[in-house]
Amino acid sequence: MVKMTAKDWHRFAKAMMPLVILPFIIGAIFAFRTHQFLQHAVPAKAKVIELVRQDTHQGTYFAPVFAFVDANGKEIKVYSKTGSYSPVANVGDNIDVLYELDNPQGAKEKTFINLWGLSLIPAGLGVFYFILFGIVAYFTGRKLRIANQAMHPRPGAGK
Repeated sequence: MVKMTAKDWHRFAKAMMPLVILPFIIGAIFAFRTHQFLQHAVPAKAKVIELVRQDTHQGTYFAPVFAFVDANGKEIKVYSKTGSYSPVANVGDNIDVLYELDNPQGAKEKTFINLWGLSLIPAGLGVFYFILFGIVAYFTGRKLRIANQAMHPRPGAGK
């Protein structure tokens, strides 16, 4: 097993800090897309007509299938792209949805996580790792400066 020194950790943390900008960019792209969607979205009441069970190695999830009538009077049926361990609604429940007039099949449930989750998750990871690597860089850099000062005292210091 390789033991990393303070200098190794300092270099690693400083190298990683620019990379954590990537989740910020991804989060910003999704936030921009959500903002654009909300600028053109129209609200509607939908009825949950089915819950699709999704079994994964992490557990069982339920994604709602909902139907609503768009502005043109056409019934639209949408399979949700998101699922949850406990269903967000039961079959027969009414839910609020948002959709664009030119793309009613792209309707989304009007919940915070459905609208903003893809923005906040990568951005939150970016913030976490930026802070983490910033702390590592600060404290390892401080340790290296103290060690350097102890090995190379300034002339006249300590008199």
